[in-house]
Amino acid sequence: MASESVTALLEVTNNGSVIGGEELHFYVGGEAVETKFARIPAQTEQQIEFSAQFQEPGTYDVAVGRSSDDLIASRNIKVMPKSEEFEWLAFDGFNVPDTVERSEPFEVTGTITNSGSDETIQVLKMTVDANVVRATRIDLEPGKSMELTFQYTLDAAGEYSIAVEDLSPWTVTVPQPEE
Repeated sequence: MASESVTALLEVTNNGSVIGGEELHFYVGGEAVETKFARIPAQTEQQIEFSAQFQEPGTYDVAVGRSSDDLIASRNIKVMPKSEEFEWLAFDGFNVPDTVERSEPFEVTGTITNSGSDETIQVLKMTVDANVVRATRIDLEPGKSMELTFQYTLDAAGEYSIAVEDLSPWTVTVPQPEE
């Protein structure tokens, strides 16, 4: 939606037997707007997040690649004015643990209700320290509810701010390992 950040999540898999690294660029309209170095351990998959802000509604070409001549993925996206439909969603009963173990998956769960008069299709995002780490598409008829579950793993000790969309963030702590 216009004036909001758009996030692209690229899943990268290293099928090799050694750690791999590569510089990746995020392009909007052929211009690099963000660069990240992806370092992927052997035999693992990671999500690499890129984001851009679109001030105006319109159609944009976005791509990720090693260079503008070596694109991995590309897509044409349409940025719409902010939808009233999003305001129809009610978020209730979200359960977020206060403490989680390092490298152990945890879940963020809650109920989403469409309180509007029409069907709504939205992409809902979970963030960790303001970075989108999970996104899921929902399709809800008027008056219907659904359970929403995001699963994630934190790999380092510390305190993290976890949020779902515009809800106030929760603090999740990963304790230091006992020695």
